[in-house]
Amino acid sequence: MRSLLHAVLLGLLGAGIVHIIVLLLVPEFSERDAWSRLAMASDLYKMTRLDAEAGGAPVVKSVDPLFYAAACRFDLAEGMVRVKAPGKVPFWSISVYDRGGHNIYSFNDHSATAGVLDTVVLTPAQMIEVR
Repeated sequence: MRSLLHAVLLGLLGAGIVHIIVLLLVPEFSERDAWSRLAMASDLYKMTRLDAEAGGAPVVKSVDPLFYAAACRFDLAEGMVRVKAPGKVPFWSISVYDRGGHNIYSFNDHSATAGVLDTVVLTPAQMIEVR
């Protein structure tokens, strides 16, 4: 019984130490998320390549080398955003993420009309205005 109590107390002490360390490291990691790195690399409404080929360090470190990846920060409080690309490529995909990194919407060339990228991003209130 004594050894069980000793193991439980050591486990609780270890868990407490780990939690304190994680809490102290949160500010360090929160400043280095993809959103913050993209904010440092470009302005709002500017498309930015995420790989290192564009010059300088990559914005996101785990970009697939077989794809060109780009991102654009925008603010829907200023109005809706139109995303359009000329030409036709074999494959494209677009995703919309919120500030917390949650994927709000995603689609690709197979779900678009004639495989052409021409879409708008807006809030539900802006959608009512458009209709």
